Amino acid sequence: MLDHVNNVHYLQWVQNAAQKHWNILSTPDLNCKYVWIVLRHEIDYLRAAKLDDKITISTRVEDIYGVKSERIVEIKKESKLIARAKTT
Repeated sequence: MLDHVNNVHYLQWVQNAAQKHWNILSTPDLNCKYVWIVLRHEIDYLRAAKLDDKITISTRVEDIYGVKSERIVEIKKESKLIARAKTT
């Protein structure tokens, strides 16, 4: 309707990046013992993504404290940051 990607899709991208990252780093034993849950998402929308834009998504775990961690996801279009999410 507004000629840009709906915000709910950004959140799905954040979730997908986190899941793929976890799957790369985890093992079947870890998956049997532990699960991760979201306590909070913060997303800063800096620029709009539009249909058919090619985007790049990267993620990293920035801080770990006890059983909690903070994950950063950056969404870029043509090397320009369009959204940044922090998930606890």
